[in-house]
Amino acid sequence: VAPNQSKYGQLATEFRECVVAPPGYTICEFDYRSFHVLTLGYEAQDADYIRLARLDPHSYLAANLLGLPGCKTCLSLPDDELRVYLNAVKENHETVRNKQAKPAILGYGFGMGAGKLFELNPEAFSSFVEAANTLDMLNHVFPRTAQYRLDSPELAHRNRVLFSKFGCPRWFMNVKTWD
Repeated sequence: VAPNQSKYGQLATEFRECVVAPPGYTICEFDYRSFHVLTLGYEAQDADYIRLARLDPHSYLAANLLGLPGCKTCLSLPDDELRVYLNAVKENHETVRNKQAKPAILGYGFGMGAGKLFELNPEAFSSFVEAANTLDMLNHVFPRTAQYRLDSPELAHRNRVLFSKFGCPRWFMNVKTWD
């Protein structure tokens, strides 16, 4: 079992070409859609974040980044109508969705700050401020998830371990130590 390997970019393509199954074996790839987004929503107990994880969080953020009509009220739509709205965003705004919203949502789930988000995605964000505004937007729309993101590092620092809702330990040794 290997961790997820990126599919995007020249380096990712070259790396994936290096991974070869030994004779008699087959490499299988499994990808549960929006798993990290769903997990964050579950851990934060944020029903809206969980709902979007199941529909399309990247298109939702893209709609908000672009200030598209309906972006501020679309969460009040029933799932079937929201899915139509998000599909239209996905079809018509692919670049913002995939190059900006997607890395922001994934970074947000991993506790990434604006500096790291900008540093790792310089082609997606014109400045540190733009990356920070993107994370601030997510914090504003999802206050429960934002609070979880603030509380988790403090608990990890203090206790050196966090337990998931399923009782699985995640160990931390140097949460607030920079080398």
